[in-house]
Amino acid sequence: MAEIKVEKKDKSSIWPWIIGIIVLLGIIWFLIEAFGEEEPALEEVEVEEVGDASLFQPEHSPQALVIDSFYEV
Repeated sequence: MAEIKVEKKDKSSIWPWIIGIIVLLGIIWFLIEAFGEEEPALEEVEVEEVGDASLFQPEHSPQALVIDSFYEV
């Protein structure tokens, strides 16, 4: 009977690890996009012209009308 020599491979390939990490990152990205918090959509509003725009010049407007931020907390 013939003798068959079996030698263990010294180095394994790194490509399965790289592909596995890329797939895992893709799944994580998909889950974050699917279930993550969405920014609220801005609503469109209609604007009516009410008259003279000179009333809204800085020298005529009180400090209470100054808007610091358009987003509510």
